[in-house]
Amino acid sequence: MQRRDFLRTLLATTGGLAIAPSVLAACGSTSSSSGALVIGTPQNPVTLPSTGEAIADGLANEGGTMEILNWADYTNPEVIADFEKAFGVTVKQTIYDNEDAAIAKLRNGTLKPDLIIGFTDTALARIVAGDLVQPLNQTYIPNRTNLLSGLQNPYYDQGSQYTMAQFIYGNGIGFRSDRVDPAQVAAEGYDSMWNSSYKGKLAVVDSYRDTISLALLQAGVTDVNTSDADVLAAAQENLIRLREATSPKVDIVSYTEIPAGNRDIAYMWGGDALAMPFFLAEGTSPDVLGFWYPKDTITANDFFCIPKASATPVAAHQFINYLLDVEVAIKNQTYVGYQPALTEVTVEAMLSSGGIVESVADAVVTQERYEAGARLVSLEPEVDACGTTCGPRSPLANPMSSRNRLWVALTAPGVAWLAVFFALPFYAVACVAFGSIDPIFRDAVPQWNPLNWDFTQALNVLDSIVSGPLRGVVTRTLVYVVIAMATSFALGFPIAYYLARHAGKRRLMLLTLIVLPFWVNYLMRMLAWVNLLSPSGFAQRALSFFGINYNWLDGSPITVILGLVYGYVPFLILPLYATLERIDWRLVDAARDLGATSRQAFRLVTVPLASAGLVAAGILIALPMFGDYYTNDLLSRSPNTEMLGNQIDFYINNSSEPQNGAVLVMFLSGMLLIGLSWYLRNTARIGRERVR
Repeated sequence: MQRRDFLRTLLATTGGLAIAPSVLAACGSTSSSSGALVIGTPQNPVTLPSTGEAIADGLANEGGTMEILNWADYTNPEVIADFEKAFGVTVKQTIYDNEDAAIAKLRNGTLKPDLIIGFTDTALARIVAGDLVQPLNQTYIPNRTNLLSGLQNPYYDQGSQYTMAQFIYGNGIGFRSDRVDPAQVAAEGYDSMWNSSYKGKLAVVDSYRDTISLALLQAGVTDVNTSDADVLAAAQENLIRLREATSPKVDIVSYTEIPAGNRDIAYMWGGDALAMPFFLAEGTSPDVLGFWYPKDTITANDFFCIPKASATPVAAHQFINYLLDVEVAIKNQTYVGYQPALTEVTVEAMLSSGGIVESVADAVVTQERYEAGARLVSLEPEVDACGTTCGPRSPLANPMSSRNRLWVALTAPGVAWLAVFFALPFYAVACVAFGSIDPIFRDAVPQWNPLNWDFTQALNVLDSIVSGPLRGVVTRTLVYVVIAMATSFALGFPIAYYLARHAGKRRLMLLTLIVLPFWVNYLMRMLAWVNLLSPSGFAQRALSFFGINYNWLDGSPITVILGLVYGYVPFLILPLYATLERIDWRLVDAARDLGATSRQAFRLVTVPLASAGLVAAGILIALPMFGDYYTNDLLSRSPNTEMLGNQIDFYINNSSEPQNGAVLVMFLSGMLLIGLSWYLRNTARIGRERVR
């Protein structure tokens, strides 16, 4: 398991994880390079290797459309509109929320931006090694002189060959000062994050490097880039204590959740703290917010860079220069919250512009604070890959007649469809699962020849499922699905039974009402649940009238299970109704005439006659439930309720280990194949019994 997966797995599982000595023994100290990677540190600044020539001087703006790869809400729309008007270009934005996933998409060509905003030096060595960025021509960026002196010649890119700094921030603790005593936070420092009185109302940032550094700094370790096995093992135990004491949320939305009153305290980026006042309810004083800036903390900056394949490099240079103008930067800050890394953008300037408020002004990073802070530098692949934990035909059939050949021919389109849209993609997943791993970018390299498949990683994941950190996720998924299926049957069978036997003329209307929710997008239906179950929602207010107060959206397994039931119970009702509607009810009446009670007739006649439909309905809702991940994302967003689908989604979209995601897809497919095989054998047996 890599460090980037350590945080997520650790905070999601219920038991401690064991350090693998053989893996940790492979860790070494961070050096300045690793193969094709050139990694700079504040102690050892580096000049990155040249990967080409910068664009020539004096070129004209390309015009047309310039595509920016950017974080969400990271550039003021008014600033973009002003730039478009001034330079005659149209700006289109594509959003990313994870550097690793963005780099993977840049490499495979899924993303083709003209400018990247927001990458940090933890990604720089890889994008240079991958030949993904082009050198900058600084004659197009005269405003670079506005940057803080330490960022005009950064340690990670001496001479700013490929990057130009934009925002600066430091890590600290944001809180609601009307619920958390600021003096207590200042006195406890990092220990505040382990304070059990904040259980269920505390969060850490969803960044494996930042949150592992929190565990290190709380323990007094200032080397946040350490590869020492003993120190990392202690950090692991520290995060286990954090999980047990506070059940933290792991996300990057504390800047909205703290102002909304949904959490009390969070370890967060200082730029997010500066943005918190923008999300307070109207009429709420910003004095309810606070921020503690630690003496020993992480300071960082992000930067602009231009992809090698940029179609509008001149316009991209001009946009960088535009955002480094002091007035434009201040205007941008009033929308984004994050602090521009410019000398003239001071606390006083931002207070004067209304970009920040006094209660969170301590999140501002000065030149002195930036220089004193620790840096999360790029890690060599072998160090990043360790340092945490390791644990996923009938004998009576006639020869084919012309009639049989006709039916076989009619199945050909369906077979071709399955081959193209199921078999081939499934084979591609298998090639990824049993392929190899790129040594630099740590992503999957498919092995298309089955004879060369490597099952090492698959066995590691399987071991993690059986006795490692993934066991909790798989167990939780099974429990949730079983409970959701049982609840769905308890709700759905009576409805299907009533429709089939007693609905009469009302049957069509009732069936329409059951199908009606499918006319509304699934996302909208789940968001309606979020509104209903929020602390101010109608459902919670109604329950409060009866003295029931329950935080439905704070990582509650009950909410996730109810969401699964709500999402899939119609899929159970309809096939059950179709089965029950075909039952010859005279058989039930005959059983009653022979002396059976209603309960006996139901158990001995109705259920056996409906058994095929019961199994089909169960399989029909179990299959999507096992792979479901969006229900948990919308109704919980807590690692404590993550299911197998969430883990697969994480590995594929937010991790540099898609191979693990592919292995889990194979594992899940195997589980479902067992269920389907049992269903097919069961229905075939029932068919043979009926023929007899």
